[in-house]
Amino acid sequence: MLSAGGLLGACGDDAIDPGAEGQDEAGETLGPEDSGASEGMDGSTSGDGSGSEGSGTDATESSGSSEGEGGSTEGESGTGEESSETGGESSETDGESETDGESETDGGSDTESLGPEPSVLSLSFAPIKQFEFTWTASPDADFYRLLELDEGPDYVQLGEDLSETELTLTMPLHAKFGASYIIQACNALDCTDSEPLVVVDSMVEAIGYFKGALNGASDATGSSVALSADGRTLVVGAPGEQSLSNQINGDAADDSSDSVGAAYVFILDEQSGWKQEAYLKASNAGEGDRFGIAVDVDADGSVVVVGAQGEESSSGADPLDDSMSWAGAVYVFRRDPQTGWEQEAYLKAPEPIPDGDFGRFLALSGDGSTVAVSGYPSWVDIYRDLDGQGWTHEAEVVGLNTTGGDEFGDGLALDHVGAVLAVGAPLEDDSSQGINAPSNDDASVSSGAAYVFRHDPGTGWAQEAFIKATYADASDHFGTSVSLSADGTVLAVGSPREDGGGVMLEGMDWDNSLTGAGAVYVYRHFEMIGWQQEAYVKASNPGQHDHFGNQVRLSPDGGWLVGAALWERSNADGVGGDMEQNFADGAGAVYVYHRFPGEGWAFESYVKAANSWDNHHFGLALDISEAGSTLAAGAPYETGSAQGIQGELGGLGGDSVAGAVYLY
Repeated sequence: MLSAGGLLGACGDDAIDPGAEGQDEAGETLGPEDSGASEGMDGSTSGDGSGSEGSGTDATESSGSSEGEGGSTEGESGTGEESSETGGESSETDGESETDGESETDGGSDTESLGPEPSVLSLSFAPIKQFEFTWTASPDADFYRLLELDEGPDYVQLGEDLSETELTLTMPLHAKFGASYIIQACNALDCTDSEPLVVVDSMVEAIGYFKGALNGASDATGSSVALSADGRTLVVGAPGEQSLSNQINGDAADDSSDSVGAAYVFILDEQSGWKQEAYLKASNAGEGDRFGIAVDVDADGSVVVVGAQGEESSSGADPLDDSMSWAGAVYVFRRDPQTGWEQEAYLKAPEPIPDGDFGRFLALSGDGSTVAVSGYPSWVDIYRDLDGQGWTHEAEVVGLNTTGGDEFGDGLALDHVGAVLAVGAPLEDDSSQGINAPSNDDASVSSGAAYVFRHDPGTGWAQEAFIKATYADASDHFGTSVSLSADGTVLAVGSPREDGGGVMLEGMDWDNSLTGAGAVYVYRHFEMIGWQQEAYVKASNPGQHDHFGNQVRLSPDGGWLVGAALWERSNADGVGGDMEQNFADGAGAVYVYHRFPGEGWAFESYVKAANSWDNHHFGLALDISEAGSTLAAGAPYETGSAQGIQGELGGLGGDSVAGAVYLY
């Protein structure tokens, strides 16, 4: 659910501004970066898979067509795309195997079967997130069972027994690379297994591709993204959008002003699949406001908050007073079941200042009751809607050792009930290491820090933890991005300039062998001992200056972690591609990790855009829903000229900085 804008509002040297296309993060002229030693894994290595979808909750059974996410034989409504028949191309087989139909199978048995002759299983992919299974009819079969081998040691049946020879399921693409499937042909005596089919395809055909209905050049769509807990509501920010309309669902064709900004709400309809539900605009929309630089949505998808860092009113009393440049504002929208979306609140800093950038980063609690907003020079304001009585300013939060140049607030996250707040300060300079041991010496410039605050109903907000990397170094920018689980017990912190050369979960954070590779740190809170570091996470193909950790997100349940490397260079497309083809500078990549109870964190998959290209910066905005069921990633520099959902994928040329969001 949590999402803070990263495009125009990214801080320090990690800023990426669409208005300065010829600059890198440090403001230098773009050119080939040093490639360094790029280590990694073969892209075809299978992940463990989530197993969280396809078991009945989100699975859609079909006998020729399937409703839901465009899973019908006609594809996503209005897309014109056809399924890609991958069959043998999307699978590896381990040989024919037969098992006793009285128990779940592990894919092989030497016991003579009394069942029908085996079927042949095929798999194709369709938008959005659709696995289309088909199999040959077995002459003596009375019914069929589709089984999956994913997380556990055994195959598990998906759905019910089937009389047809096809089934369409909605799947989390990032969690299914390497999953294995068999179809059992069954009669009254026994079941016979097909040969296993292993997913090794990139699944590009199944990736969702989202833009505004009238998306255009310079819109920077995908600068911010947010998902509801169930993954069925997607909110997308487009801070470069140019319409001066100040009405929800107003005139999007009016391209009369630069960087007014907009936000889009997409929902998954049970009958028609994904559709754009709302085009959100500020009630006082103005040129340069950059409305949409940050967005967030609550757990059930009914409350949306949008930041506009360039808004110019000098007070909350008069939204039309444009006398204070870049003061900034935040807007709260609520969905009414009868009338749709309405603007509910217009939030300003208690004391707006010029260049305050209020709203460049924000976070909304899962229950929709609490908003945290950062502004310059280094503070966080907290607003709360108590029992629907209206939004009021509750507190201003600062770190105990914070100074103006620390960029305190450039990473923000709230738990579900608005009682735990995590704040990143990527330019903080303390030389201490670990948790709650500040040196107060400012001897490690821009090493970065993260802060955790906890709210007590009686005493208010108080700092609970001051967190530094275990081996903090100058310029690591620890705290550029932060994320919390819904219960507030798991914290992820991105450190995109960290220099460790390790791979996945195997690195040592004292190893400074790969400049700017980046890292993510995971912490867990225990009732008796407080916060403890749980994991030090690296990319599966770390590269020099890839900046892994510029964006991080945890799923609400805290079991899934995604991190982005905005300058990763592979030109692979989709899931599980070739990590070592470094021909697309700044294409960007997303890495998915899954925590197994009792075993810890493990690498799950390597995710790319469906149309990777130079300097698209895929992953600049991220979110992942409950149990990892849906992943959304923004690429605000994407150049495709398509509009709406599932348009033609763009590459070189097209509309500069049009932007897009991808759904997995």
